[in-house]
Amino acid sequence: MLELIGVSRYIAQLQESELGTPLVRFEPLDRAAVRVIASTLTQGCMNGAPQLGVAMWSEGMRCVGEVIGRNGATVRLRALADGREWRSAPDDLRIARVQEVHAALKVHPTQ
Repeated sequence: MLELIGVSRYIAQLQESELGTPLVRFEPLDRAAVRVIASTLTQGCMNGAPQLGVAMWSEGMRCVGEVIGRNGATVRLRALADGREWRSAPDDLRIARVQEVHAALKVHPTQ
């Protein structure tokens, strides 16, 4: 699943807790990027429809947007880099890769 969103084995480290619970550790990424990645991993790969809060790459806009809503056959997104909003067809979207999310958040780290 990590490979689907372009997580390098050097960024994601699979570990176990002291109790034997599997853990995924992301380094070196800032907290905002980790939150987006975690949301994508837990929600974005569950079914074909993009879930709210998931980071998606839009081929048409050539940027990463967070899913903020759905309206019939369109998905509403907000750009991570600058906050602008747009609508897109689901077939124009794919789950954003870690490097794309990180780059978008680096441009404007806090909004």
